Amino acid sequence: MECLNLSSARAHLSIKLNSRRLAVSIAKSLRPEMDHPAGSKTQVKVRVELRQLELTFLARDTNALRATMNSYLRMLSACLEVADAIEKIT
Repeated sequence: MECLNLSSARAHLSIKLNSRRLAVSIAKSLRPEMDHPAGSKTQVKVRVELRQLELTFLARDTNALRATMNSYLRMLSACLEVADAIEKIT
């Protein structure tokens, strides 16, 4: 990932999940978006620590930060809904 001058806006989310397996699965599902972002104004780093999913957002401005965080939170929500549905049927 190239190094961008993204020092204007930054946010860090730390989300405790039910299991490390779920955290790793969600991190893997976010990887395609991280590897091929829609724009060049933001950079996202995802890390798993035990059951914790950690997302770090760097952006050139607060508008780009907000848009990127909203997108990732929507994807995260969808992943959690799918995981919950799978858990209910197994």
